[in-house]
Amino acid sequence: MKPLLKTLFLLAIGSTTMLSALVEETLDPKSSIEVTLSSTSPNRIMVEGDVITDVIFDENTLQSFLHKKTGQAFLSPLKEIQKCPTSVTIMTLSGEAQTFQVFAEPKAGEVIVLQEKETSPSPQETLLSDYHSLTISFLNDLLWGNIPQGYGVRPTQEQSIPIQNPFTAKMLRTLEGPFEEILVLEIQNHSKRLETLKPPALKRDNDLWVFVSKTHLEPEEKTLAIVSKKKEF
Repeated sequence: MKPLLKTLFLLAIGSTTMLSALVEETLDPKSSIEVTLSSTSPNRIMVEGDVITDVIFDENTLQSFLHKKTGQAFLSPLKEIQKCPTSVTIMTLSGEAQTFQVFAEPKAGEVIVLQEKETSPSPQETLLSDYHSLTISFLNDLLWGNIPQGYGVRPTQEQSIPIQNPFTAKMLRTLEGPFEEILVLEIQNHSKRLETLKPPALKRDNDLWVFVSKTHLEPEEKTLAIVSKKKEF
């Protein structure tokens, strides 16, 4: 082999070794998935047909970045993890959770794709699935600042709603639908430590349901919440 061709061939081999490895797993909230991530390159996790909204992990072992536009999470172990794995749990927009037992070693970054378990749905399950898809689409519209079909913006009468310290709840907009009013809120953690935000903390007596886009907030971190309020006729 000529020297130039040999060099190009070796470079091509070297470049392929840096490609991320694709790992496909079935989403199962009742079990833990064992994975070996790269300790030298970023690793990506995505959920087919869903959006990751929160990642719970040991900050002394890992770094995490949540790409809000795509709903994918990027994990970077701070060191090799060989003997005792660390636990990572992701939460999705649809309310699913998946836990990983993570090892780490120097290698190409991993791309982990979580897929829903394939089953033959009954007619009732099909109806629930359609409703579930509509719910995700509805929440996505609200989180991205869009107006869902059948709803309209109306003047906001409340500037905030009560919530326990160290959180504050600032009103961003109010939408009116056929049977409910939707309040879009900005929640901020004013504590100097990581705090857990529980949806029931926002629910009042006349509210129908509450959704929060993130349940663990760093100091001064903000997130969005959606409150459905029964419409008064």
